[in-house]
Amino acid sequence: MSAATATRVLQLLEATPSIETLDITGGAPEMHAAFPELVRGARALGVRVIDRCNLTVLHRPGMEGMPTFLYDNGVDVVASLPCYSEANVEKQRGDGAFLGSIRALQQLNSLGYAGGPSTPAANAANAAAAAAAPPPAPPPPTPPSAFAARGC
Repeated sequence: MSAATATRVLQLLEATPSIETLDITGGAPEMHAAFPELVRGARALGVRVIDRCNLTVLHRPGMEGMPTFLYDNGVDVVASLPCYSEANVEKQRGDGAFLGSIRALQQLNSLGYAGGPSTPAANAANAAAAAAAPPPAPPPPTPPSAFAARGC
């Protein structure tokens, strides 16, 4: 994405208040030069920002402050591991990916992500909604065959 495209996205968000969420994805969006501008601009407009993070990027040189940036700007981080097995994650994503991802999750959790939405306003709204809602039903158990099908 060019700088002009990033600027255009912010213009569209400003001109279209019905857009409530900016969902940023692709490889490692945090490494794009326009990422901080997109996040700050969208948040200034009251737009929810979702970062689909591959986790290991948070430990690359130059990314040391990214977890704090995400938290301070109220960005929702969506991340996943392809499997619970270290060997399978390493096979799919490369050496060090499993432990790097775990370290990144621990770092995000230490900032407050483990508790739910990452902003004080979102936490207050979430607490009010949770108090008024009945408890959710637990998900059904995952059959072992589902894990086998994914190579886990």
